[in-house]
Amino acid sequence: MQCVWAGNAGGRFEIIAAGNYRHLFDLNTHGGPKFPQDSLINDIKFRLVGVAPYPKHNAPVDPEAEVIIKLLATSDN
Repeated sequence: MQCVWAGNAGGRFEIIAAGNYRHLFDLNTHGGPKFPQDSLINDIKFRLVGVAPYPKHNAPVDPEAEVIIKLLATSDN
C-alpha cells in the first residue's frame, strides 16, 4: 500500500484467472479517472473498500508492518 496523497491509499493487485491468465491492476480508496477504485476482470468487479491502518502522508513505509486490505469482489451480471 502507498499513500499517493492525503486521503488516498493505493495498492497493486494480481489476480490469476481461468487459464492461468495474470491480471495486474491498481486500485485506490479515493476513486476518480486517474485513481480508479474498482476494476472489472472476467465479469467480476473488484473494489478497494478500505485499508487499515490507513497510510500517513509522507510517513516512512515499514515493509514488515501488518496491513489489512478490504477488497470486495462481486459478479457484474
